Amino acid sequence: SLTSHERHVFELGATLEAINWYRRKRHTDAYDDWRMGCEFPSDPTEAFQSTGRRAHNPEYVSAMRRYVRDPIAKGDMSADAPHGKEAIDGSLRFVPSAEGPLWIWAHPDRSTAMSRRYIVSMDIGGRTPGADWSVISVIDRYWLAEGGVEECIATCRFHLDQDLAVWKAVQIAKYYCDALLVVEANSLDDKGTEGDHSLTILDEIKGYYTNLYSRTDPQRIREGAPERYGFFTSSASKSDLVNQMNKRLRENGYIEHDARALDEADTYEIKTDGSYGAVDGEHDDIYMSRAIALKASQTTPPPAMILPRKNTQPHDTLLTEASF
Repeated sequence: SLTSHERHVFELGATLEAINWYRRKRHTDAYDDWRMGCEFPSDPTEAFQSTGRRAHNPEYVSAMRRYVRDPIAKGDMSADAPHGKEAIDGSLRFVPSAEGPLWIWAHPDRSTAMSRRYIVSMDIGGRTPGADWSVISVIDRYWLAEGGVEECIATCRFHLDQDLAVWKAVQIAKYYCDALLVVEANSLDDKGTEGDHSLTILDEIKGYYTNLYSRTDPQRIREGAPERYGFFTSSASKSDLVNQMNKRLRENGYIEHDARALDEADTYEIKTDGSYGAVDGEHDDIYMSRAIALKASQTTPPPAMILPRKNTQPHDTLLTEASF
């Protein structure tokens, strides 16, 4: 009558008496295997990775690891300039490098004309080695048109000045067929509060790259309100992001190839004050970049095939008839 988890701990050396105690404890306190592992760990993994306040059930995260695989390419984007017009002109290209920060599981598909297919998101970090990472995520929404889910196909993780970091995101968005670019805006604001971002980096790049995520309600824009670019993360919106990620992890609601993203989900926790963040000594930058990308996808219309325009000009019809 041993469950799979009971067989696991028995193979580790637990006695039947100890397993029986686990059963009675679990029944008395209504604990599941996850909570039992947090409170009464049976192996080093449970002892050192379970905090008791994990934001996501590790069983959900573990199930997602079925999609993990090595990237098909590593490298970085390169152009004639690191910012401005020449950063995204014809000189822009992907340069393979074993040590490159950009890991790719799928290059952009230029054989299929589709609108709203790719989304590129960014969680901005610092420039020093000890700072948070800046992370850029690329998701492919192709299968949404067929009733499927999004697929994360690229991760870029690095330390760089904020302005150059955002331009790198622009380059990756340009590479992925002019993808919708979603940048966490409040990381650009020194005070960390909502305010006038008219002089921020996002307002600088909009003159060169126009497919930017706007958090301003379309109706307000029509009424004359200024557009506010980027994704603003507040305590409320962060809770919404975590709830969304929990649902996606529970239901296999997207495809994740990068093991580092799932490692961060495994060490993401609810703090004692009720806030969310990585456990001490770990990072959550890939996790947040993914959460922002998937939330933006949730609020963006599904992708659609772009059909070639039919030529209906009268003189073209005459030429067609004459050719026969």
